[in-house]
Amino acid sequence: MNLNYSAGDPYVITGLYSFYSNLDLDRRWRFRICQIQVDCGDPGTPLYSMRVGSTFLYQSSVTYTCNNGYYQSSGPAGGVRTCQNTGLWSGTAPVCTLCTNISNCIDIRCTNATNQQCAQCESNHGTGRGQIAYKNVGNTSCQVVTSPSLLSCTTTIQGNGSSVFSQNCAGNGSTPVYINFMPNSIVTNWMSYYVGPTPPPPFPAYINGFQVGINQSEIRTILSLLSNPSQPVSTVVFPCSNSAVSADNPFSGLLTCSMIASSRNLTTHNFMHGQSFIIEAYVIGGGYLDVVNLDTNATTRNYYVGVPSIGLASFVIDLLPPTHCSVSAGYCTYNQPMLQLDTYLKTTPGGGVLVQWGGWTDVPSGVLQYTITIYRLVPTGGGGGSNTALVENPQSVVNSTTVLHSDDIIVYAWSSVLPGDGAYSYVMRVQDFAGNVQLARRLVLLDVNSSLSVNSAAPLRVLSAVPESNLLWQNSTTPPVVVGGVGHFYDTNLQTVNWLAPVLSSSAVGNVSPSYDQPTSGSYPRNGTTNALGVVQLWYDYVVGSISVAPPSTFRFQTLDLAMSGVAVNFSGGSDGSVVQVWFQAIDFKMQRNVDYIYTYLDSSPPVLQSLWLQYGGQSLALLGSSSFLSLVGAFKTSDPHSGLVSITWSIATVNGGSLVATGTVPVNSTTVSQCGTNPCVCNALNQCFQTQYSFVPISTNFPFSSEALHDTDYYLTVTSTNAAYLSTSLTLLFTVDTTPPEAGAVFDGPQGGGDLDFQPSQTISVYWTGFFDPETDVSFYQYQFGTQCQNGSAFVLPLGAGTTVVQTKSTSASWTAPTYGTYYITVVAYNQALQPSMAVCSDGITVDGRPPTFGGVVIPGANGVPWSRPDSSGTAVADRGQQGGHLGDRVQPCLRHRQLPRAGSGPLPSTE
Repeated sequence: MNLNYSAGDPYVITGLYSFYSNLDLDRRWRFRICQIQVDCGDPGTPLYSMRVGSTFLYQSSVTYTCNNGYYQSSGPAGGVRTCQNTGLWSGTAPVCTLCTNISNCIDIRCTNATNQQCAQCESNHGTGRGQIAYKNVGNTSCQVVTSPSLLSCTTTIQGNGSSVFSQNCAGNGSTPVYINFMPNSIVTNWMSYYVGPTPPPPFPAYINGFQVGINQSEIRTILSLLSNPSQPVSTVVFPCSNSAVSADNPFSGLLTCSMIASSRNLTTHNFMHGQSFIIEAYVIGGGYLDVVNLDTNATTRNYYVGVPSIGLASFVIDLLPPTHCSVSAGYCTYNQPMLQLDTYLKTTPGGGVLVQWGGWTDVPSGVLQYTITIYRLVPTGGGGGSNTALVENPQSVVNSTTVLHSDDIIVYAWSSVLPGDGAYSYVMRVQDFAGNVQLARRLVLLDVNSSLSVNSAAPLRVLSAVPESNLLWQNSTTPPVVVGGVGHFYDTNLQTVNWLAPVLSSSAVGNVSPSYDQPTSGSYPRNGTTNALGVVQLWYDYVVGSISVAPPSTFRFQTLDLAMSGVAVNFSGGSDGSVVQVWFQAIDFKMQRNVDYIYTYLDSSPPVLQSLWLQYGGQSLALLGSSSFLSLVGAFKTSDPHSGLVSITWSIATVNGGSLVATGTVPVNSTTVSQCGTNPCVCNALNQCFQTQYSFVPISTNFPFSSEALHDTDYYLTVTSTNAAYLSTSLTLLFTVDTTPPEAGAVFDGPQGGGDLDFQPSQTISVYWTGFFDPETDVSFYQYQFGTQCQNGSAFVLPLGAGTTVVQTKSTSASWTAPTYGTYYITVVAYNQALQPSMAVCSDGITVDGRPPTFGGVVIPGANGVPWSRPDSSGTAVADRGQQGGHLGDRVQPCLRHRQLPRAGSGPLPSTE
């Protein structure tokens, strides 16, 4: 159940109304209190205020606002009062207090006692005929208008190119504006306003006319020295274009004026650095008063000139950038650094670099600020160890700071951290108030992680050694040994980018004057540090005669060939077979060191080559007795005790015309020291041993055309022996091809020079031979054999076998002791220089008998008997069976053998062949 209550007029319900609900578990009544209607009454309107609101019952509000020229000094916030249930208005009535007075202002506004503003000045004030006008100055004061108002003034100065500067010229010019260019055009525009008093008629009888306004307007350029600005050097006046403005025709209202002064108009001004010039906007008011002489009725015009309004813009030409005391004066009073880094090389982690500077000045404008920018330097070509210069990359700015100049600071400081290994530049822009900039630059290297390494792909090489020897042997004992190794030593950070290359000024930074740039000398000069992949020093030393794996404790020699394109090592004490070891020590820009060595052997003498012959049967020949070169056997001796042998070649060429017939090689036979006892050999300085005796037999592939030799033709056989230093010795043998044997001669029994003997008592047999010859070559030697019978050609061979009775000689006579009495024969064969044998020639035999003769019978002429023959001193006597005789002289068949007649009584006669 719900019970609702209501209050009737003039009462209102101020509490809870009472009701009961069966859903209300606590079953309690709640009451609403009814009270009488509240009326607070008219609150009134305080003095100098206005009220909004006309209902005065409970909870109604009224709002108060102070009149113009007054402000609420006390009372409710916002001027609002509210009717309360007590029947009283909230707060107290507002109090409106007169604003602080502004003289000659007819509309003052304020919200407190100090912020009064003038909304309107008196336009006319005073009594009688004298009228004075006022102008509102910044809404804070009303000033008497005694001169025209310069409402605005702008001067634009332009130099060559794009140099333009605009400045307000309506001020007093007390603060000069600095420009950093020579003016060649000045454009000024200003506006002035003046409204003079307009007294209402009637004028006094003696006043016939009256008018005031602007009667003169112009723009002036005044040039003066900065050292004496009050004494103008030259002045140029440009009247405003409104020619109607004059003392007789003063202008009242808004007046504009323009001036365009080109270099042609400014010729009287000789602008220079350090000069001051002023742009002056000049306007003056005035007018006239026509006074009538009532006695003469003559009118006199009296002119009035007021106080001018002048707007000034002061300019100072500053064409020079700031300077540092070390450059401008040669010294600094407090030793302030121009731009100093605490190191040129940072090798510790973190990379913090401290920058200090000071001692900068600028005349006349003064230093404005310092801007330091850190750039990472990059190669001009964009990369590569072959780059030749570094520049600042505008895209690689690492950090930057700007510090305003203060005369109270002697030395400025700033610390920054570099991001990683590399070359950096600190570029400081020192700017003056005219906009001139002086650049200073310093360079620094950050290298924490690099090392000085050896590039195995670019080994050290002895350039003076013979390339074919793998640069192991130099074929001269005369210095120098020249060592190369471009890229062998390298700094791991400078292998791709040369941080020590010259640093140029990039267009992004601007040109840095040499006096303010990183010095060209010292630890990190801007013109670059001579280096090769970071190596700034290269030292070397040498040892002759041995090889050591320990480097020298000190290096005696330094070279400027840092790239190691060819370091000449002037050693001493070297000889054939000596080894020269050269040590190098590289030092990089971080003073890191690394060493390496190389060695070479010396051999200035060519191999020994001797005893070149053709061989046949163990004999050395100068002829070839065959129509085929394939039967030729060449033999020679060669050796080299210093570097050893590497190759042996041979060739055959014709003497006539020099046509090459064949070429070939002979393998070099190497051996060991232990085998040299059985095979003659020579060992070199590396203990490598080589045999000394060689022979070769041509094969068909050695002959590009034919292996056939031409009879009775001269040829050259040339053998060339080359050692490991690639020095060669050549030996040439002239030989003749002879395919025909020698012609046979005759063999005589008996001493040389005598006749042919058939008998002799001595067992020592002497023989000689003659008539053997060779039409192409000479007879080289003979072979002969004594025996009881003649021998055929098969008994004579080359070489002679062991135990043979064949004798070889160059002589044309021989002797032999017969073992017993009997008849003996000698067979002779001649050999030419091609070792071809002649036909075997046998003597007719000689009988050796030392026994006394016995008489065995008488031969009766004319008697029949056995035919016979008998040699005597004049030839051979013969007889037939009828004992008829004759004489044959010395025409004896080569193989005819004679038998001695038997002694009488000695038995039957032997048969005769």
